[in-house]
Amino acid sequence: MIMGNTGVDIEMELIGDDEKTAWRDMLQADQYITDTHSTSAVLGAGRPPERSLTGSAEQQLRSVRTEFVKRVSRPVLDGLLERLLQHTVINQEETESVKVIAERAEKARDIIDMVLRKGTESCSRMINLLGEMDPCLCSQLQISVGVPT
Repeated sequence: MIMGNTGVDIEMELIGDDEKTAWRDMLQADQYITDTHSTSAVLGAGRPPERSLTGSAEQQLRSVRTEFVKRVSRPVLDGLLERLLQHTVINQEETESVKVIAERAEKARDIIDMVLRKGTESCSRMINLLGEMDPCLCSQLQISVGVPT
């Protein structure tokens, strides 16, 4: 990613492996906070820092279910499925039943519902694994990574 500060605005460009521009955007000065150098200032586009949700891991996961289904990527889902199996949150049969689902959103829905049915400890494990695999998504969902399992 290439970032350039034009003095007022921030220009961002994402270059692909083929060295062609895959994405380009300009962040206007009034959209970011100027008194900090943290990436959250740019990502937050001038909003105050997001706070994590409170409550048990199960309550947190249940409250972000819809957004999780909307936002999680297919590669993260596939990795999460393998890690949940590795950490014995789900078994091989459950893993296989999810692997055959073609639609990303349906796969996400099945994974989160499967874990929710298993209780707080499993939910905590999923949140922590998700935090390792996609910290940006956890920040967007405002879930607390590091919740004891």
